[in-house]
Amino acid sequence: MYPADIFYRTSQMALNVLKCCEQYKVDKCLSILASCSYPNNQESVLKEDTLWDGAPNGTVECHGLSKRILDAYSRQLRKQHGLNAITVVLTNSYGPHDSFDLEKTKVVGALIRKFVEAKETNSPRVECWGTGSPKREFMFCNDAGEAIVQALEKYDEEIPLNIGTGEEVTIRELVEIIAEVIDYEGEVFWDSSKPDGQMKKLLDTSKMKSILDVKLIGLKEGIKETIDWYRRTTP
Repeated sequence: MYPADIFYRTSQMALNVLKCCEQYKVDKCLSILASCSYPNNQESVLKEDTLWDGAPNGTVECHGLSKRILDAYSRQLRKQHGLNAITVVLTNSYGPHDSFDLEKTKVVGALIRKFVEAKETNSPRVECWGTGSPKREFMFCNDAGEAIVQALEKYDEEIPLNIGTGEEVTIRELVEIIAEVIDYEGEVFWDSSKPDGQMKKLLDTSKMKSILDVKLIGLKEGIKETIDWYRRTTP
């Protein structure tokens, strides 16, 4: 709804933080990019050396380009000031303490809220956006945090490092997992008039797995932990 605001604010935060790191001579700075920063490649997995090979998907361009600025400015600071500024590209993350506001949250948070409320109110139907065909990679927040800390400790290269699971599911499969964990047996209606967005954006995590040592939990286990937290903390 607010692409100009998103682009300006995200870019401004990125530049301000990195400028302060240079000004106050921090030893090392790790910046986090989003997977939507990658070009709109619908076919293959996304490799680190292709970040600048094309424009992001138009539906997330404002966010994707504003996060790319982190990579560009980090490289310039490294050249001019010798700042050890590295970047990682994080896949879709989810988990406890996420936002479940339907106007702000991402797909996992939105679906959990919708299905929990449908279960509690005995609603006969849950509406989901799109066709359910797009594929996405989902990483539990604790695993993402551990990987980021390890990257700060172990990674020093100029090129970004992908952080993800290396596995993807369709949105339809994600819905089936959430409905199963919640034990929701009503109808799932797919509103195909709503956009699917980018059809595929799986990160190549081979480099990550050769450098970092992160034990990843499975998607169903992470979803269950997130749903349990949401139910405990939601009035």
